[in-house]
Amino acid sequence: LPQHRLMSTAAIRNWRRRGVLARMQPFVLLALMVGAFYVFPALSGDSVTSYSVYTSFQGFANQGLVALALGLTIIAGEFDLSVLGMYGLGAMIAVKTGLSSPILGVAAAVAVGVVAGAVQGAIVARWRMSSITVTLGGYLILLGITGTLGHNNDVPYTRYSVSASLNGQIATVLSWRSIVALGMFCVVGLVMRY
Repeated sequence: LPQHRLMSTAAIRNWRRRGVLARMQPFVLLALMVGAFYVFPALSGDSVTSYSVYTSFQGFANQGLVALALGLTIIAGEFDLSVLGMYGLGAMIAVKTGLSSPILGVAAAVAVGVVAGAVQGAIVARWRMSSITVTLGGYLILLGITGTLGHNNDVPYTRYSVSASLNGQIATVLSWRSIVALGMFCVVGLVMRY
């Protein structure tokens, strides 16, 4: 073998060590964030309770899925500005169609999201347009549809038992909403790994 193709034992160990460190990086960052979650309140004289952890997971359930969707489009080399418009329209569709059956409401919201994403994706692919331009237009259209469906007002979901069960505490710090969000991150992580 040529000299430049031979690796010394030290070089192999160094290469493997870098691989281990790269694989550990997400866990180190997670540990730092969890540490900051406990340290910063202590610096101001407050303490972290199980309810504050539960509240953080509830916020994660709201914003986490939007961040996941946007992150996936960035990984794909694009940028989807319509994610927020779809978030609002999906909620409106779920509330409007889910009064008789919450599962029907969620299914309708997902179907509308799939159609909106497919239309925007087809426009970007067919005419080779910038995804930012197309999804900005998509965002404005989706926001307009949301306002029209809700008559520019908030629309409450009147099946309070469903809301209560989705937001009820599980194991003190979780809810079904946060479990679903965490599950989606795990599924995406497993799919992206392979």
